[in-house]
Amino acid sequence: DEQIAEELKGGTNKYAFYNYVQLPIAEKGPRVPMLDHLIQAPEGFLIVQMQPEFGQITYNRNRWNRKVGIIERIGLIGSPPLGDPGRALDVKIAAFKRWLASLGIENVLVDGAICFNNTRANVEVMSEPPYPVINHHEIVDYLRDMTAEINATEGESSPTTRITGEVRSNTH
Repeated sequence: DEQIAEELKGGTNKYAFYNYVQLPIAEKGPRVPMLDHLIQAPEGFLIVQMQPEFGQITYNRNRWNRKVGIIERIGLIGSPPLGDPGRALDVKIAAFKRWLASLGIENVLVDGAICFNNTRANVEVMSEPPYPVINHHEIVDYLRDMTAEINATEGESSPTTRITGEVRSNTH
């Protein structure tokens, strides 16, 4: 959270940044996951899935792999596996969209990004991942690119509700 907050410092005040967001639990329904980081922009929401792993990390054809040396492997005993960050984001985005719908907010862009924040991570993407894979130093550039892309496609079949005024207050 400190790394991303530092990257967002000095940027525009159009963004709101939230850490470790726990959505309300519905009476019936699936367990609600915690959102690592949520960035609210005028164009929509970005859920950032933080990945603290290190070593040689590859993504190829819907599969994540991590290779580390024998010494590092011993240090990883008992720590959670890399898993599938894309699937974790799918679950979080779906839960967040359900929560927005419960507030009457629909047709809003909710996107995700996988962010590796360990300087010892060497990430190689060999095929198209389900979400952009970035490091924490690229978050501001990613937000700018996302804004430019949304503005370029405005009027097409993209979400139309912008996060301003009442919508911004309701989600805050």
